[in-house]
Amino acid sequence: MNKLAKRAWFALALAAVLLLGLIVIVIRYFIDSPDWVTFQNSPHVYTDGVMNSGRILQIGPPKTIYDEPKNAFVARFIGESNIIRGTMVHDELVSFSGVDFPCVDSGFGENVPVDVVIRPEDIVIVGEDIGQLTGTVTSVLFKGVHYEMMIDAGDFTWKVHSTTMQPAGSRVGLAIVPFNIHIMRPMKEDVAP
Repeated sequence: MNKLAKRAWFALALAAVLLLGLIVIVIRYFIDSPDWVTFQNSPHVYTDGVMNSGRILQIGPPKTIYDEPKNAFVARFIGESNIIRGTMVHDELVSFSGVDFPCVDSGFGENVPVDVVIRPEDIVIVGEDIGQLTGTVTSVLFKGVHYEMMIDAGDFTWKVHSTTMQPAGSRVGLAIVPFNIHIMRPMKEDVAP
């Protein structure tokens, strides 16, 4: 199939999906990528977009969308996420789970409610004595290249991916570096009036 035919097919498929009113669609602009539904950084990909109910929520390079989602919907759609409500105390300091965490985000204002996104692979399991948070491992699932552990920290159950397994029932500490904490404004429908 030549490039023009691929583009025409893509345009028709996109129009059909939008007309059928499907809720979620990923739009990918491409030149010659046969596997365009795979979310990856390809030399053929210029930009990606995420839509919900016909509304574009975010457009950008795949890695940017994954690392810096604009809202909880995008974060969940693109990959697994721990999303917890917090308060942006001031630039580069956010509070959640009763702890103040340094972060790299700014421009949200002071003492403003925010959504905090932390990917499971960005949480490091450490000793209880040095963790910013502590909790109990409630379940462990081997997923081939890593273990997926659910860790109950009291007010929130964290999903953690690690190549090192901690058995269920273990008490552990959780460490999160500032660069791995992503701050988002809550979606309008998620904010109480």
